[in-house]
Amino acid sequence: MLAQRNLVQAMLMECPESLRPRLLSLYSDLSRQTGYLAYDLNDFDGAWYYYEQARNAAHEAQNNVLAAHPLPDEPLGDLGTKAAHRH
Repeated sequence: MLAQRNLVQAMLMECPESLRPRLLSLYSDLSRQTGYLAYDLNDFDGAWYYYEQARNAAHEAQNNVLAAHPLPDEPLGDLGTKAAHRH
């Protein structure tokens, strides 16, 4: 998953403007899925990072569906609290 996400991130650097929203949407979805994996592994810092990347990419793509896509059952506020307590 991470390799595909990194590949799409590299492609974004040279992506034609006409394809950029679609590639950003793909990057957002891959980032969200990577965040799910990090969350499942109790890597709350990593999950927070990937969820933020997903949200930012969705907003840049103006993809309201992905921007509003639900995150794991636990609210991000609790996720941020867990990440802070790990330090």
